Amino acid sequence: MRTSVVIFGATGDLSLRMLYPSLYFLDADGLLPQGLRIVGAARSVVEPEAFISRVEAAVRERADGHWSDAVWARFRERLGYVAADASKPESFDGLCEALSGSDEVVYYLSTSPDLYASISAGLKRCSSDLPKNSAEPNTKTMTKSDQCQ
Repeated sequence: MRTSVVIFGATGDLSLRMLYPSLYFLDADGLLPQGLRIVGAARSVVEPEAFISRVEAAVRERADGHWSDAVWARFRERLGYVAADASKPESFDGLCEALSGSDEVVYYLSTSPDLYASISAGLKRCSSDLPKNSAEPNTKTMTKSDQCQ
């Protein structure tokens, strides 16, 4: 099964300080499934390599003495980035394309709650591209407020 994690607000403080370093450490411990893709999404138009460099700097800062070039090489292969503006549903087309081939998608909304409805509306554009499994939903959504409960 091919799983993708999409992080909305990917260029924000929470994502760079907490989410990406946490995912890196999970990868270092062998706890991320093989083939897992991690797609950052934000309204900023950023080249994927520039985004990956920002993630690397953030992870290095948090890793202290636990940095591994081998783990980073594996982790960076999982990373991608697409610009998607919640106020413009058509901007989600690139995200839909990035998710092609995914059997399951987890969406993490590291954004203002004011954007949840707009993001959900934009995601409807992608839902028809994902395989359907009547026994189990193939998408899950988490918000940063879910962690506080």
